[in-house]
This record gives sequence, C-alpha cells and structure tokens, in this order.
Amino acid sequence: ETEPIVKGSFDVYITDDRELVYISDRCDENNSESLLWGSPVRLRIYPINAEDLPDSELDHELVSLYFTEYFVVDTKRYIMIFDLPDYDIASISIEQYTEEGRIWNWRFFGPEYVVDDNLSQRVDQIVDSREPIISDGFDVYLTDDRDLVYVREPCYGGEIVDNFFVHIVPADIKDLPRHRRQYEFDNLDFVFFDRGFKDDKKCAAVIKLPDYDIANIRTGQYIDEGPIWQSESNSIR
Repeated sequence: ETEPIVKGSFDVYITDDRELVYISDRCDENNSESLLWGSPVRLRIYPINAEDLPDSELDHELVSLYFTEYFVVDTKRYIMIFDLPDYDIASISIEQYTEEGRIWNWRFFGPEYVVDDNLSQRVDQIVDSREPIISDGFDVYLTDDRDLVYVREPCYGGEIVDNFFVHIVPADIKDLPRHRRQYEFDNLDFVFFDRGFKDDKKCAAVIKLPDYDIANIRTGQYIDEGPIWQSESNSIR
C-alpha cells in the first residue's frame, strides 16, 4: 500500500504508473458546492530540467483540471486521478481559487526528487548539538558557518507550501547593498522547494547569511493576507 506524500484534509499519492491521485474525505454539501462549481483545480508541474517543458519561457507546466473531467465524487469523498508527464519532476503544486480568494493550495516534491542524505544527516547533527535561536512555525538554528537552518519535525507537507520571509538587519546600515539601505534590512525571502528538502521525519531548509555583522533577524511565513507566523532573534554573532 502506497503512503501519501501529503497528509491533511486531503491525501495525495503518486503511483508507480505516474498517476497523481488526490483523495479527500471532506465531502459535505457545503464543500461539494464550493469545490464542484468553483474554479478549476490548477496543477503547476516543475521539472528537474527546464528543457523538458513544452514552453521554454516558463519554469513550470500549467494544467487546469475540471471536475467534470477528472474528479469522481461518491457519498464520502472526492477522488482525482491525473497522468503525470513523462519528464523528471522536481515538485508539483495544486491549488484552487474563487473570486473571493484561495480555497486551498499545496505543493510537494515530485516522484524523481531524491533527498541528499549527507545534508539530512548534517541537519540532524545541528538539531542535536545546539538550541534554536527561534522556535515558532519552524525551529531556526544558526551554525558556526553562518547558515540559517529551518527545521520542522514532524512535517506532513502542508507546512512548507507557503513562502518564507527572512529580513536581515545589519549592525551597520552601510553594509547593506545601496538599493536596500532605504529599507534598512536585507531581504532573503525564499520558496521552500528551492532551498529545502523533506525526508521521512522532517522538513528542513538551509540559507546562507551575509558576511556582515547582524543586529537582528526577522523571519516567518506569509500568504497574501499577511504573516502565518513570524518571530525575530537578536542572538546573532
């Protein structure tokens, strides 16, 4: 039996035949009306090699899935089955919006994604050997090599969908690039799937801090409506 790659209000599976299978047990009258008659579900498929895309101007392939074509609904659940393209896939996002805003949005690693075991072990060593400088939506660690390491354990997939912000306040504003001085902080915002990994027990991402002396770090995750979580630390060497 295949384990879901995403667990939550719906589960997502990728089969050996490269089928993307979405199953939701939340099938009630209100949910059914909003999903079935709302906007289509959109898949964004990010390849490992951009040259595999049919449109070379984009970094992903966009597919719209209409419920009447792809979804099966019984008395208890929704089921969607979609055949993935043949090229190697780094990650996939799946989302649905209405005119009022986003209903749901998830992103997960593709079937060809391989965890770097050395990096995973290094993160485990960091977690075991030091205290986080921030403990909120993620535990955030600062290493002696000036790496900022984000760790969430356990991690089911939904925690890494939304973008991260990282605002670095220098001890001396003159250390900022000239175009950033008016804001008084450096911006190292990132998308988890560009910087992180997910293994069997955790999600983790590593970013490199600038070389200048740092007075404060403000970080968190955000959506269009504002921050999901945010925290800051002055524990910087």
